[in-house]
Amino acid sequence: MFFAGHKNAKFAFIATLWELSQNPQIQDKLYQEIAAHSPSLSKDNLKDLPYLIAVLSETLRLYPPVNQNTWGPTAHEYQPERWGDNFHAIQRAISQQPVRGSYIPFNAWTRSCIGSEFALLQLRVTLYEVVHYFEITSAPDYHYLIKEASSNLQTCCDIY
Repeated sequence: MFFAGHKNAKFAFIATLWELSQNPQIQDKLYQEIAAHSPSLSKDNLKDLPYLIAVLSETLRLYPPVNQNTWGPTAHEYQPERWGDNFHAIQRAISQQPVRGSYIPFNAWTRSCIGSEFALLQLRVTLYEVVHYFEITSAPDYHYLIKEASSNLQTCCDIY
């Protein structure tokens, strides 16, 4: 059960790291939020980290299984702020999709992923720990590319 969706979580995490490496101002804002809540992290106080949730939501939106044009002219821009500035606003934005089915990183309705809550918790905790202890950068000549492989997106190159 734990290994069933590891590739999807890995892809989402790698995409998040890539976006943070390309957007140092977003990485810094996320670090500031995490540093203000460090070192205590629990499932309950993840709600006190709205920007972390917004960053992951934006990654899942930017690398979706649906047509990105449902998000308008800024669909290809990484803007975590579009989700809101507090936990309740972000939850509301996620549940009130601009077009039904436009934000379904874990599918939806009767076909939704039974591990979505676990995957989101795993992504949130891992991102918290990585951003808390490391600055994320990329090699100047590296370009993050994705390819479609069956029903899942994958990176074109290995990332170390």
